[in-house]
Amino acid sequence: MTMSGHRKNANSGSCRHSLISLVLRGVVMFLTTGVCLSAVEHAAAAALSMQWDPVTDDPRVAYYEVHVGEASGQYDTYVTADAYGAATNTATFPNLQSGLTYYFAVRAKDATGLLESTFSNEISATIPGALLTAAPVIYPSGGSFLIGQSVSMSSSTPGATVYFTTDGSDPTSASQIYLGPLQVASPLTLKGFATSPGLMDSVISSAVFTFAHSDSLVSDATWRATSIPTQTEQFDLTFTMIPSANNIDGVTGLSMVEATGYTDLAAIVRFNTQGYIDARNGGSYEAVNTLAYIAGIRYEVSMSINISTHIYSVTVTPAGGSIVVIADNHGFRTEQSSVTELGYLAYVTGGSATHSIEDIKLVDGTLGRPMNAAIVVP
Repeated sequence: MTMSGHRKNANSGSCRHSLISLVLRGVVMFLTTGVCLSAVEHAAAAALSMQWDPVTDDPRVAYYEVHVGEASGQYDTYVTADAYGAATNTATFPNLQSGLTYYFAVRAKDATGLLESTFSNEISATIPGALLTAAPVIYPSGGSFLIGQSVSMSSSTPGATVYFTTDGSDPTSASQIYLGPLQVASPLTLKGFATSPGLMDSVISSAVFTFAHSDSLVSDATWRATSIPTQTEQFDLTFTMIPSANNIDGVTGLSMVEATGYTDLAAIVRFNTQGYIDARNGGSYEAVNTLAYIAGIRYEVSMSINISTHIYSVTVTPAGGSIVVIADNHGFRTEQSSVTELGYLAYVTGGSATHSIEDIKLVDGTLGRPMNAAIVVP
């Protein structure tokens, strides 16, 4: 099952569904919650399976995303669980690295992929340590780009040799040896593992690179907008922005009507002409933290919006980087300070530059959640 490179934040909520279990081949340890029973089996095998109670009381649910990360509430990758539609209740994560603790959460998705539930409560498991070579880190870690990328692969184990493939097949010791940055300008799947004398081979790292795929929204000097389900209360929206050049004037924002000008936008994120990302706060653009942007790099944007109070917050995560807070309770644009609903995502870029928008997701707090369980070791 393929892991996809997206970072997400967990949301808490009340329990509607109760059971998660994590399974590794080996000796069984039983862990209990207040009302649930979960099992974790520990062994040197670096593959883990999850199980949950599927949502049965919301016909909008079509499938699930199971997210995993190495820090609580910060999920780097996910797998799609859709073998039996809404009835699906298992997922497997291969190639987990020994000695690390992983954190998991599940959320439901509708058939369009746009609506998603809040996350379940989190569950974690530690993969037992072994004398493994550190897996190679691929940077950038994959994604969709507008321009070619220089891609590096490195293992933290001193003197390790990295073998790789670019056709999606698993590498072996007969594969190419990594000697320096790879120039990637066309779609491919890069896989690599590291080996070092006296240690076991590492698990395989992988990254998928695509370029200007067809479902991107691409801005230019003409105002454009795409509709989203109309929102009247508090909601979260995530999407990815990619600038075509440095120092552009690229705006993406939410509006009540199909925007034809800047004053139609209420909550706005901008690639500014000074080379930084900022957000509108009432009558001006501001940024809580400085984040410079680079042409062709993916920036994952998360907007948390409260229509009743007319404030919003924004975080931005560069590809392969950490979350940066851009807006913290910024006010809606002054001209939209009394807006009662938002139903469009609008975008424009001044001059001859462009920026693209992908992976639009709307977190709907009313969509059924797959489960809610927390493991407590007795």
